Amino acid sequence: MMRLLLLFCCWSWGLNAQLLQDKFALAYPERPYSVAALKEAGGYNDLSVWLSINQLDSSLSLGALGPEVQAAYQLERHILRDGKPYKSSYYLPTGDKERRLDYYYRQGQILAIDEFEFDSLQEDRIKYLHTFLYKKDSVPLQKVTEYKQEQQFRQLFVYDFDEQGRLLRQRVEDVGKMRDLNEMQAAWPNKSLLLYSYEEDAQVARLYHDQHRLIYRERAQLNEEGQVLTKTRKDRMNRLIWDENYQYSSHRLYKKERHSFNAEGERKLAERIFYEYEGPAGLLSRKIVEKEGLQYVYDFQYSISE
Repeated sequence: MMRLLLLFCCWSWGLNAQLLQDKFALAYPERPYSVAALKEAGGYNDLSVWLSINQLDSSLSLGALGPEVQAAYQLERHILRDGKPYKSSYYLPTGDKERRLDYYYRQGQILAIDEFEFDSLQEDRIKYLHTFLYKKDSVPLQKVTEYKQEQQFRQLFVYDFDEQGRLLRQRVEDVGKMRDLNEMQAAWPNKSLLLYSYEEDAQVARLYHDQHRLIYRERAQLNEEGQVLTKTRKDRMNRLIWDENYQYSSHRLYKKERHSFNAEGERKLAERIFYEYEGPAGLLSRKIVEKEGLQYVYDFQYSISE
C-alpha cells in the first residue's frame, strides 16, 4: 500500500499544460488532451495515441529518435461527442483491448463513468462504476467508486476546490468491506488526504496516510505566468526523493527532467521528457520519454469523425 501512496497523484499539476485548461480536471480520469484545446483547434473529436519504444543511444542529440525496439501500436483512443468525453479505449501491444471508459452526463455534467475490462476472448465486463455528485455551482463534490465484484465495498473521494477551480483537498475513504485482498491492493490508497496550498509564486501539495501521517511534501516553484519552473518532493523526514526542472518555448513546455536521490543523497538523472506541439491551439503532437536506456515515443493523431 505504501507504493501506491507514493504513486498517488504523481501527475499533480499535469505535465501536459493542455490539461490545466480544463477546470476541475483532477477530479476526473487522467486524459492526454484538453477539451478546451480541442475546441479551439477546430472541434477535433477523435484522438489516437500511438506508442513505439526505441533504444536510447548516448550518441544521439537531445530529443532525437534512436533505433526502434518495438514497432508502434495504438495505446489509446479517445472519442468525444458534443465537445465532451464519450469513450476512451486502452490497448495492449497485441492490439487487443485492455479497458474502456464510457461517460454518461446529466445537464452537461459527468454523472457516471463505467470502466470495463476485457478477457482473453475480448468480451467486456464492468469492473468499476464511478458516480459523481456536484455542488450547486457545478463544482465536483465527490466521486463514489464501486467495484462490481465487491458489492459490499465502495471508495469515496471528497473534493474541495477554490473559486479558481484549483484543488484544495482530496480525501479518500473506504466504505464497507472488500473480500478479495488482491483487489484491495489494487485500489486507491485508503484513508488518504491530499492537501494543496497556493502562494503567488509556488504551489505545495501534502499527502497524508490515515489523514494525519505525512507521506510526502511536494513544492512547485512558478514563473510570472504561473508555469512550473521547478518541483521537488520530500519524504516525511524532509529527505529529497526527486526534483524536476521545466523548460518552455513560446510559453509551451518542451522539456522536463527529473533527478532522483538515493539513500545517500546522491542525485541521478532518472527521466527526461520532450514535448512537441502543432497548430496555434498548441495541441500535443508528440511526447518522448527517455528513461532506463529506452525511449518511449507517444504520437498523438487528431481527427474529426462521425
